[in-house]
Amino acid sequence: MQQRDTDWFRPLWRRLAVTGFVTVWLIWEIWTGVVQRPENPDYTWVGLVGFAFVYAIWSFFISFDKRGKKPDDGGTPPAS
Repeated sequence: MQQRDTDWFRPLWRRLAVTGFVTVWLIWEIWTGVVQRPENPDYTWVGLVGFAFVYAIWSFFISFDKRGKKPDDGGTPPAS
């Protein structure tokens, strides 16, 4: 993700809302594409939305940088 995207997703409620939406969408696709049509299941959208769900979990909760970058104040960098 780019820095502007990371800044927009910094509040936890936004990450939870997007992940919740994708979760509901995935359940909907499983229900309408597989459960209701066992004789002819459609796995296309289940796979695509399943990938979006896994990506959301990975990028929003596992590898998300919660610290963020602070704007430069023009001072000297901290000593290492």
